[in-house]
Amino acid sequence: MVTLHLWRVAKSTDLEKGFEVARRLGMLSQQNEDFVRACFLIDAQIDQGLACDGAVDMRMVDELQKCAIRLNTADPA
Repeated sequence: MVTLHLWRVAKSTDLEKGFEVARRLGMLSQQNEDFVRACFLIDAQIDQGLACDGAVDMRMVDELQKCAIRLNTADPA
């Protein structure tokens, strides 16, 4: 969901642009962005069948959901 929200904010499928716009509009803090990027890295590792760098736990899931909610509820217009 976070990927889709970043695409919507950027009006593009360019994730870097999505992060840039989300930062500029105050939708994500630098800490939020770093966390989302770490989650994307873990997801890529799992997709490739690799061991991830850290354990995925409910705290991480909850925080990622909070980031998705921030991106969804903020008005990018």
